Amino acid sequence: DSYGVSCVINAGTAGGMDPVLDVFDIAVGTSFAHHDVDAQMMLVDSYPFYPSGVFAADEKLLAAARSVAGSFERPVHFGAMASGEQFVDDTNRDGIVAKYSPISVDMESSSMAQVCFANGVAFISVRGVTDTAAHDGFGTYELNRDQASQDACAFVERLIAAYRA
Repeated sequence: DSYGVSCVINAGTAGGMDPVLDVFDIAVGTSFAHHDVDAQMMLVDSYPFYPSGVFAADEKLLAAARSVAGSFERPVHFGAMASGEQFVDDTNRDGIVAKYSPISVDMESSSMAQVCFANGVAFISVRGVTDTAAHDGFGTYELNRDQASQDACAFVERLIAAYRA
């Protein structure tokens, strides 16, 4: 409210949920859902009147991301993202995949998308993949987080340039 923000681009790391993703690939969210919050809890009859528990990425930001994806050094994948307040490992992966079919999972994107929706601010999330179902989550995350973060940041720098063009 104080700074007149027109869009938020979130960058960070995520675990790959779709088998097509590999470590260091880039995941770009097209929609965002909380995997650990009952969607009905968000559909109450009070402000901000969410139409659903899923929040869409901004189309102009998605178009800019797609324009960058073809020339980026790492594979870039677009799809749904899920977020929650827990590190996802093999004990809870299957239920999340069955319910949300996300390409990746993290702990922030859906909350940020919800806040941006409530405030009429364009949003997108870009994540470098640190681990997948084929890898040990915690160990692989620790090993890969710095490189995955740098890759996501490099993608966002190009995304910003494309968005401004």
